[in-house]
Amino acid sequence: MTIVPSPQPTVAAAMTVCNKTPDGCSQQPSFSLVAIRDLAIHVDWKNVTPGTRTQKLEMLDPGGGSYQVLNTSFVEEDGGNGAAATDVLIPISGSMITQRSITGTWTLRVSLDEQTVATQSITFAP
Repeated sequence: MTIVPSPQPTVAAAMTVCNKTPDGCSQQPSFSLVAIRDLAIHVDWKNVTPGTRTQKLEMLDPGGGSYQVLNTSFVEEDGGNGAAATDVLIPISGSMITQRSITGTWTLRVSLDEQTVATQSITFAP
C-alpha cells in the first residue's frame, strides 16, 4: 500500500496599505501626493511552511518599472499555525514620487521565496 501525503494548502497573502502619519494610518485605494507621508504595507501570510522564509515586496511605477524592492526574512516554526505578518514602511513625502509628481496606478507585488503570491494596485493622485 502506498501512502500519499495530503497536499499542503496554498500559501496566501493579504496586503493592507495605508498613509502612515503620527495620528494613525488612513487606509484607502488612492492617496494624494500633497497629503501622503509614508506608505505603510502590512502583509498577513497564511499556510506558510516551517523554515526561514524571504518576503520580497516590489513597488512598481505606473509604467511597470521597479521603484523599490524590499526583502524581509522571517521564521515559521515547526508546529506553528502557518501564519506570519510583516510590516514595511516606504517614505513617500519628499521622495522622487512627490518631487516629480508621478501620479497614476502603482502596483505592489509580494513574493515568498521568489514565488509571487499577491498583487495590489494603489493610485497616487495630485
